[in-house]
Formats: sequence, C-alpha cells, structure tokens
Amino acid sequence: MKKILLIVLSFPITLVLYIVLFSNSIKYSEEIIINENIDTVTLLFDNPYNMKEYMYGFQSYNLVSGKIGENGSKSCHHHQVPFGSPLQSTSIFTTFFSFFPYLFI
Repeated sequence: MKKILLIVLSFPITLVLYIVLFSNSIKYSEEIIINENIDTVTLLFDNPYNMKEYMYGFQSYNLVSGKIGENGSKSCHHHQVPFGSPLQSTSIFTTFFSFFPYLFI
C-alpha cells in the first residue's frame, strides 16, 4: 500500500521536473519553399476556398456571416482528423480579425 501511495505521489513531482528541465529542448520547425511570384501566392492564400490545395485533411470551408477578409466575419472549417478512425472529422469555427487592415484593400 505504501509503495502505491509513494508512486502516485511521486508522479506529479516527476512530471513537473521533466517539464521544467526539458521544455526548452523540445523544438519544432518546418520550412516550405514556394517557387512562385509573391503576388500569385498571395492571391491563392487570400481565397479560403483554396485551402484544400495546401492544407492536409481539409474538407470544406463555409462562410457563416460577413464577407471574406472582413473584420468580424465568421466561418466554419471542416477537417479530416489525421489519427484514429477514418470517419473522424473536426469543425473549427473562426472569427476573422485583421491586424493589418490595409492588406485587404
């Protein structure tokens, strides 16, 4: 009984120590090189209906309210979850806020 209690109590301490000691050593980065004119890339990325061309698992995009690229516009994205059952999918509801409104003029 004492052994089980010791194991149960030592787990949170071990977990916290692991996070503190190794959290800075775990890093992830990815670089994608696009060999195309910046204007062409901007046009493709500005249209959310093109997401299926560059987002893995993307199924559909629905504009719920507002206009594309307008502050406060709401949308719903449907994605196929890359793990688990092939029938699993997720929906992401977003509200658009532009920090650079001059980009959408």
